[in-house]
Amino acid sequence: MVSSVMNRSRNDFRILKAQDDLMIGGYASIEIVDKQNDLITLKALNEAVKKYMENPKFRNVMTNHSNVQVGEVVKSYRDKTGRLWKTEVDDVGFFVVIKLRDDIEKAKEINRGIRKGSLRSFSIGGQALEKVKKNHQELGDYNAISKLELHEVTICEKGINPEARFDILKQE
Repeated sequence: MVSSVMNRSRNDFRILKAQDDLMIGGYASIEIVDKQNDLITLKALNEAVKKYMENPKFRNVMTNHSNVQVGEVVKSYRDKTGRLWKTEVDDVGFFVVIKLRDDIEKAKEINRGIRKGSLRSFSIGGQALEKVKKNHQELGDYNAISKLELHEVTICEKGINPEARFDILKQE
């Protein structure tokens, strides 16, 4: 799949500000073997993300898998330069655009953590519906997840997928 957002890299993360709303974007999951020896295929991510995005009420963004909703995944956001950022699965992984809440103290705390740099990763929460144990000469033993149900994106200090991290490249 060709991404509609050009020049993304695995470390691409942006804070996008719209009036008082804090918008962030980056990869929540990438097709690599993670710290739990799981590899979620791009096909599994694509199918899970399509279902996850169907109902706006359930596009949860949490903090540290805590069941405290601090934001929502949005379909897209156009920044003040005109660049369009889209939530999608591209040839790298699951890129998300997130609107953070500003009406509860926990969300304000997360906002401050992002701005200070102490929160640098995304993680995803869900359930593996189909997985197969595999062995690869370079990757070793791992579980290939070919079907996934996605429940949430979470903002955390260090995620299970080491490439689902972000740096602040621009702050308005």
